[in-house]
Amino acid sequence: MDKSLRYYQRFTLIQKIKTFYLGKDVREGRRIYKDDVERFNHLFLDQVKSVLLEKVLTGTQLNHLLSLKNKKQFEIDFDLMIKAALWEIAYSNDVYKGIEQMFGSMAMTLEKDTEIKKFYKNIQNALGIKTLIDEEKSKNIQWYRYEIIKTLETTEEMVGYILDEIKKPCEYDSVLGSIQNCSYVSSLPKRDRKAIYEAKQKFERVKQKTIEGLKFLNLPYDEVEKKQYASKEEFGWVNYEMTLKHIKRVLYDDLTIICGTGKNRANMIIKILEYI
Repeated sequence: MDKSLRYYQRFTLIQKIKTFYLGKDVREGRRIYKDDVERFNHLFLDQVKSVLLEKVLTGTQLNHLLSLKNKKQFEIDFDLMIKAALWEIAYSNDVYKGIEQMFGSMAMTLEKDTEIKKFYKNIQNALGIKTLIDEEKSKNIQWYRYEIIKTLETTEEMVGYILDEIKKPCEYDSVLGSIQNCSYVSSLPKRDRKAIYEAKQKFERVKQKTIEGLKFLNLPYDEVEKKQYASKEEFGWVNYEMTLKHIKRVLYDDLTIICGTGKNRANMIIKILEYI
C-alpha cells in the first residue's frame, strides 16, 4: 500500500474518532456552541452600551460635574459614577440570564451550575466589582431589603411600596448607607409645630398692627414689611425635621448624581427615610 495512502487512512480514522467523541460530548451536554458564546458577547456589549449611554452622564450628572470647580472633587465624583455603572453591569439580570443561556446547551448538573457562577464571578472581578453576600444579584437584593427593613425596625408591608421603586444595587447601597448613617436622628428633639405656629401668628399680628400705626402717622413702613418671622428654638437646625431634611437631600443627590436615578423615582425613594 502506498505510504501516503496509509497516512490518509490514519488521518481519516483519527478524525472519525474525534468526531465520535465530539458528538458524544454534545449529546451529553458537555459542550458550549460557538453561536451561544457569540450571542452572549453581543448581549453583554449591548448591556454595557445601554448602561453607559443611559445611566452615566445623564443631564443631572453632567450639570453636576460642570458645576464643580475643584479638579479633585471632579475626579472623585466621576469615579463614583463609573463605579456605579460597572456595579449595575456586573449585577445585571440580563447578563446573568445570558450566561445561563450560553451554558444552556450543557446538561443541568452541579458542574454546570458551578461553571455558570464561576463565569459570572469572573466578569464581576474583571469589572472590579466584589459581591457583598452572594454571587447572584437577586440574592443581594433580598439581603438589602432585609437589612433596610431591619434597620428601620419596620415591616415589609409598611415600606414595600418604596422598596419596589429601588431597582439597582447602587440605589440599595445608597439607601441602606443613609439609613445606617442617620440612626441617631430619631433621638433628636422634635420641633413643637403648634408653638411655632402660634408664635408666628403673634408676630404677624404685631407686624400688621405696627404697619397700620405707621400708615396712620404717615411714617415709612417699608422696613417693617420686610421683617420675617424667625424661630428662636434653642437647638437651632439640629432637630429631627431639619436633620432629616438634610439627609434626604444628600440621599437624593447620591441617587440622581452617582446612581443616575430619575428625579421622580429618587423623590419616591427618599421617602423611606420618613420611617426612621
